[in-house]
Amino acid sequence: MKNFKGCFVLLFLVVLWFPMYAQETRTFNGQVFTVIDPITYAFNSDTGALSVGQRYVIDGRVLSVSGATLMLNDAGINLFILGSPLNLSFGANVTIYVEITRVGIMGAEARVVNITGPGVPSAQVQQSVGTRSLDGVEYQIITPTEYSFNSDTGLLSVGQRYVIDGRVLSISGATLMLNDTGINTFTLSAPSNLGFGANITIYVEITRVGIIGTEARVVRLVSR
Repeated sequence: MKNFKGCFVLLFLVVLWFPMYAQETRTFNGQVFTVIDPITYAFNSDTGALSVGQRYVIDGRVLSVSGATLMLNDAGINLFILGSPLNLSFGANVTIYVEITRVGIMGAEARVVNITGPGVPSAQVQQSVGTRSLDGVEYQIITPTEYSFNSDTGLLSVGQRYVIDGRVLSISGATLMLNDTGINTFTLSAPSNLGFGANITIYVEITRVGIIGTEARVVRLVSR
């Protein structure tokens, strides 16, 4: 009996020393998501506590958006994959509901099930429609953000033709990069001295699709 009382007292002291905290959850579309902050998410990723299939809801601030990839401030190198293109600004406050799809030595990847926040509605990119004709050939109209998103999600393929109104990010030799088109490159057919921020329209045909971005041949470049 004395031993039993001693064990009970010891257990009571352990409970006092290591208090138990219930994890907060939120429900979206009938699914339960565990509330977690960006710093803890990054910590759990580094320590192997994240696993495929886990669902979390995170209140955080946008670090960057490139194509389909969202990164949050304080969430480390972990990636969150958007379901549609967004033009979110650095520092925007968002709430994301995510499901982890991949865990690796270089961080985790999670699918964004839902995203809300003050600037989210105005950041949504409406799908471009229509074509423009050049020398009897039709080119699908697309925005730089959509092009980058489609590249990330595997929707671009060799031979597709697009026309893009955008701004010059850089020109190096024969390689043009546009603002908001991610790491995708466009190959010029003639030298150009256009500077950063120049408004242009390019008619392109995709020549290569890879794991890291796409390449497209510039059929025509028009300054605007």
